[in-house]
Amino acid sequence: MVETSASGDAIRYVLCGSLLPMNGSRPEGPQLLELAGGSVVAVRPARPEDRHQPHLLDLSSLTVVPGLIDAHTHLDFDVLASNEAAQAAVDDATLLLRMIDRGAVNLRRGVTAVRLVGSRNFLDIALRRAFDSGDLPGPRIVTATRGITSALSPSANNEAVDSPWAIRRVVRENIRRGADLIKIFHSGHIGGGEDSTAPLFSLEELAAAVDEAHRYGRAITAHAYGGQSVDECLATGVDHIEHGLLMTADQYARAAERGTWIIPTLGVFTTEPGIPELPHWSAPIRERLLKGREASWRSVALLKASGARFALGTDAIHGAAIEEARFAASAGLTNEEALAAITVSAAELCGLGGRAGVVAPGAYADLVAVAGNPLQDLRTLQRARVVLKGGRVVWSERPAGEAHEMAA
Repeated sequence: MVETSASGDAIRYVLCGSLLPMNGSRPEGPQLLELAGGSVVAVRPARPEDRHQPHLLDLSSLTVVPGLIDAHTHLDFDVLASNEAAQAAVDDATLLLRMIDRGAVNLRRGVTAVRLVGSRNFLDIALRRAFDSGDLPGPRIVTATRGITSALSPSANNEAVDSPWAIRRVVRENIRRGADLIKIFHSGHIGGGEDSTAPLFSLEELAAAVDEAHRYGRAITAHAYGGQSVDECLATGVDHIEHGLLMTADQYARAAERGTWIIPTLGVFTTEPGIPELPHWSAPIRERLLKGREASWRSVALLKASGARFALGTDAIHGAAIEEARFAASAGLTNEEALAAITVSAAELCGLGGRAGVVAPGAYADLVAVAGNPLQDLRTLQRARVVLKGGRVVWSERPAGEAHEMAA
């Protein structure tokens, strides 16, 4: 890993063989980035003499893109293992060690920011401090802290409450402890019941959650697949809808009209072999899961046609943001649209617009260098050669013949 020059000074310049800044521009040829204080301060075409700039990180054989963003994940568990209750049946210390490891896995795969939508006992807040300080390697964290669910769907990783005032209390405590947004589970799970679109809260309870979140300047997001649960989210002013794979064209259109964000999590169902292939399911549950796979593939075209705002998340397939983008591209997005959904659009969703998801003056120097052109083949992003977070190299693969060293 290369973080500083031989003299111990931090990286000041990055020489890019090519650059995809994801801000609407398409610079041609090699580009030079100037860094200061962990951010990009200037971007310009490179000149031959730039190879002699002091404290230069030479990535002239590679393509540089913004750090990737997983817009829906949980560091608490691995969704493809599909035994979340068993995964949660550990003490907080054990769980925190797992979260630390998964943070590092994400970083090595080029994921420099994550949006956590439900974590236990505020462990995510402690982890955010450690990642931000550099004491531990991990991505930037935007977090909802504890997810809010009802007695209909209790979970060790969420807070089960009933009544509008109980919900308001949890929202307030989450905010006091450091929540960036509020997460509420307003429908069940596709593998957990025959109607996974039925609401878990009354309309009064959901409205209380929305009102309390907005009162204190926080966006509120809802786990909701479709049907009545999504209708109620749209009616009460929920800002973001997680999953949404059973939404209708009309629901997507209403989301677009209201400016509601949709965050698909395609890989949960579209990964093959994946959750539907696990051997322990009963036949009815397996059938519902396979229908969830079919609906996931169909949902992308409906979402794109609606014009609704969206970003992509893995729902805890760690380090797999690029796989999520590849699924979306296979289902009808262009490569650029799919890449935007894990960079610039995801940053906007997270409240990091202009600071993450782009390579531009004023943005964090969160960068991923790969061999090849991701707009031609998204698979190039599956192998991050160099990853920077805040202007420091946090991962470096250095094959023979490629210059990743920094000139002092």
